[in-house]
Amino acid sequence: MSQQKDLHMMALSHIVDAVQITRSNNIMQGIKFQLRLPEDVRAWLEADAERNDRSMNGQVVAILRERMKRQTEEAAERKPAAAN
Repeated sequence: MSQQKDLHMMALSHIVDAVQITRSNNIMQGIKFQLRLPEDVRAWLEADAERNDRSMNGQVVAILRERMKRQTEEAAERKPAAAN
């Protein structure tokens, strides 16, 4: 009986560890965000992601990061002109 209880406690410990790892991974990966896309946009995104060897989520993040970078660069270019 004691051996069976030990096995149950070990199994429970592994489950708790798995839940904690999952929570950590979710926190590190960011927030979950649902997005509705028109079918043609989804098809384009899926093809674009495949061409870039990414998941669709990875492709959306890459597109947004590129846009963020461009926007920051454009803002930096406008600042010196605004100072004159």
